Amino acid sequence: MTHLGPLTGGPDAVRWAHPLLRDAVLAGWTDARRRLAHREAAEALLRRGDRAEPVARRLLHAGTVGAPWASRVLGDAATAALDDARLDDAAAFLRRALHEPLPDTLRHRLLTELGSPEYFFDAAADGIPRLVEAVRLPAPGHERVHAAIALGTALFGRGETGAGAQVLRTAAAEEPDSAPARAARVALVQLSDRDLELRREMYDWLGEEAEGARRRSARRGGRCCCGTR
Repeated sequence: MTHLGPLTGGPDAVRWAHPLLRDAVLAGWTDARRRLAHREAAEALLRRGDRAEPVARRLLHAGTVGAPWASRVLGDAATAALDDARLDDAAAFLRRALHEPLPDTLRHRLLTELGSPEYFFDAAADGIPRLVEAVRLPAPGHERVHAAIALGTALFGRGETGAGAQVLRTAAAEEPDSAPARAARVALVQLSDRDLELRREMYDWLGEEAEGARRRSARRGGRCCCGTR
């Protein structure tokens, strides 16, 4: 068709010769047909070995694919956009990825990656609900704590200090001697610093946590000694 006039370009890139030609052809297409065309274009780009982002941009306009490659491509494109500090692009890819069927662990990760920038950069109403959903989903302990820190920080930022503190305390109680739990405690102390009453409460709680850690360590030491006799 490039010889007939409507299209221009070569084997690697073909485009409409004029926007009016494109509009004239697409005017008669249904939404379903347009979505299918974008999906087929995405699949063609993927087979050709294109980078994730051009494929993902096609998927933004396609319907739900329902195949693992779609969420993988969208996630890879979001990561590349975040690396380049293109937050709007990253958010668009992550939102689209959430429309694909996802295992809970992957959905948890994508919700956390999207919820934080949505709240902190866009002040979007969707940010905190996404983080709430992420915290409730099953995921490895360190990933749950990461989501909880993001949610707790967002709640503190919105003035909901009690709710934020509770989220972080719950996170710190999971595998209490782990590095993620310690990170949750540090975040809690830092965020409660401006509220004198809450700060006192947190220091009392940290004292109880430290005593609990000492007792757990003593019990482990006792078991170790008994086992070596």
